[in-house]
Amino acid sequence: MEKNDAKPIDDASWAHVAAQYPATPQGVINLEHGYFGAMAHPVQVVYEEGIRRVNTLLSPFVRTELAGHLDTLRERLAGLINARPDEILLTRNATESMQVLIGQYAGLQPGDAVLWSNLDYPAMKYAMRWLEQRRGVRGIELAFDLPISGAALLARYREAIESTPNLKMMLLSHVYPTNGQRAPVKEILAHARERGVDVLVDSAHALGQMPLDVQELGLDFAGFNLHKWIGAPIGTGFAYIRRDRLAAIEAHFGDRDFPADDIRCRLHAGTPNIAALLAVPAALDFHDKLGGAAGKRAAAALAPGVGGTSEGHTRVPLAVACRR
Repeated sequence: MEKNDAKPIDDASWAHVAAQYPATPQGVINLEHGYFGAMAHPVQVVYEEGIRRVNTLLSPFVRTELAGHLDTLRERLAGLINARPDEILLTRNATESMQVLIGQYAGLQPGDAVLWSNLDYPAMKYAMRWLEQRRGVRGIELAFDLPISGAALLARYREAIESTPNLKMMLLSHVYPTNGQRAPVKEILAHARERGVDVLVDSAHALGQMPLDVQELGLDFAGFNLHKWIGAPIGTGFAYIRRDRLAAIEAHFGDRDFPADDIRCRLHAGTPNIAALLAVPAALDFHDKLGGAAGKRAAAALAPGVGGTSEGHTRVPLAVACRR
């Protein structure tokens, strides 16, 4: 789990950070990681070395050594969010993670209800709507008008949870991609759990922007990106499924490479981008070197109009740019 030990950021520190990132021909260092983030130079070096390594050693490396690297990576990611390694499923991105959780959620019957909001990411909304066709459930989309306070969000979710007959599952964005607003996740999850409603949390934009503890928040299911605010290569992410809730998510297309009680059978992804996976530890190292999420938020606060709070709700920075 990340420690909140960020040090003050001054111009000299910014210059050192900026030097670790590639600049555009106009001299702009683009740290807008909402889509995907630029790899810092140390991460790119490891990534390029991984490409050469995989291209040289080929399948003998994959068949003998890769599993050990992935086990170590799962341990590292588990530590990042205060989970267990056997609760970590490596994926290509948060979209794939959430599609696993939504599409393979086993607890739905015709006539049950599922819930999401207009502020959620389009691909996740598509998957929730797809459940209407696939499982015969009733889909409900909450419509929020912006701006909206955290208190108002919580009140609306509570009202929806209490008033929706046969509500079994809901999607919740940790940080809304629409406006960068952080949802009151812990409070919503607690209220849903009291009423037997499972919550699938889309944490694509949360990881790397804020310290994240799945135990403290009470998460059972969540999807994460590593190529956004962590700065790993494109095509890296993971899903979290609490160990005692694993049976709520079905195996992926009947996968049998791993037993049913192993989270790794929840996604049969074929051959992944091995070099990208090998570079994730370097991205985590660089993230730690910057002071983790707290350090990044402190740096982002120096940019005009980024970060801070207004009207009772917290927004996280979705764009930072500077000139070298």
